Amino acid sequence: MREAAAAPKTERRCERPGGDFERDLPVTEEFMPLDAARASFDTSRLPEGIDGPVRIVAIGDYDRCPCIGPHVSSTGAIGAFRITSTGQQDGVLRIRFKLHR
Repeated sequence: MREAAAAPKTERRCERPGGDFERDLPVTEEFMPLDAARASFDTSRLPEGIDGPVRIVAIGDYDRCPCIGPHVSSTGAIGAFRITSTGQQDGVLRIRFKLHR
């Protein structure tokens, strides 16, 4: 599901007016047992001591990952943004962006 780096075509598709993120994609959550989450995801960044269900956040069909942080309920709430850089470190794709307010 993950690519090694964000392709420029994907970046443009996300940024442009009317693009994928302005389509108001749903951001949903589900909970799964810790063992199932470990089998499906990299859970190494979750806080130590978690022994119960793990929250999995899905952003449309772009991404699913374990997360403990806050999220918008849909991508339409983000508004316009510009991707400033992408890169990969230790097998993790990082995308940096600036919101247009």
